[in-house]
Amino acid sequence: MTFDPDYRYMLDIVSNRRPARLPLYEHIICPEIMEKILSVSFSGLIHGDSSDRREFARQFCRFFKEMTYDTVSFEVCITEILPDHGAIMGGRPGPIQNRQAFEAYPWDRLPELYWDLASKQFDAIAAELPPGMKALGGIGNGVLEISEDLVGYEYLAYLQADDPELFADIYVKIGDLMSVLWQYFLLICLSSAWVAWNGIRLMAGAGCWAPRPCLRPCSDLCCCSFRKVRAGL
Repeated sequence: MTFDPDYRYMLDIVSNRRPARLPLYEHIICPEIMEKILSVSFSGLIHGDSSDRREFARQFCRFFKEMTYDTVSFEVCITEILPDHGAIMGGRPGPIQNRQAFEAYPWDRLPELYWDLASKQFDAIAAELPPGMKALGGIGNGVLEISEDLVGYEYLAYLQADDPELFADIYVKIGDLMSVLWQYFLLICLSSAWVAWNGIRLMAGAGCWAPRPCLRPCSDLCCCSFRKVRAGL
């Protein structure tokens, strides 16, 4: 039986409409798992040249179609481009532990670093989408994840107690960064090839996720930045 994907079923889901059939969805599937299922080695190609990225995207999209998905889930995470990142994995503090480190962090360079990495990958995925499919995702990571990478989860608790003003300022910066990235993605990169899951939530007025009660005030600050994006669309 031939499977004909149709991304419109997923549009029904995100619009809170009952689709004619229930589409499958996975937020993330590791390419290494795809390799085992497809019996093809391709995961490392994402870091190669343009032809390598296209071949990665072809196999990546092929997996989702053969597994009967209507959309291709793909994102490029913000944490990938954060200088001295890695604290999100635990076992070490992040690069920002005090006001001096916060002020010295290259915040202004982060959008450029992100798009230098992400635009090439987004373009490759868009070019290799099978008929009837669209990409679902876009800019990866949420507020808490980015703060974990910049500070460290347990270190965030200490920082909230020792320097609540810096604690809040970090979340404001994260919100501003995410706002700039999503605004560019929605206005420039969001083409007929993409269904931006978080972007749809953003345009629909859904606030950013408040990760823990203790972090909710700072998460609310980030939501203010998201509202700027909605206002500009």
